[in-house]
Amino acid sequence: PTGFDLVVNATLLGTIPHHLPPVDVDRLTPGVFVADLSTGPDESPLIAVARQRGCLTMTGREMFTTMCDTLADFFLTTD
Repeated sequence: PTGFDLVVNATLLGTIPHHLPPVDVDRLTPGVFVADLSTGPDESPLIAVARQRGCLTMTGREMFTTMCDTLADFFLTTD
């Protein structure tokens, strides 16, 4: 993932420590925003490496927590 501002993992690849990451983490550069949609573990191996490499990050749990009320409103609102 060279030359991108945003890298998102929307798979389960790389969520378990012994799995290979979903992208070549050696190509992540500081300032790239890396998100991992998996809600567990709290910090996936991809997010851990991205943080070590100076990337901005967001975990799946953070995304879910941020969107939880909006999702509930969407699905529970009847018009």
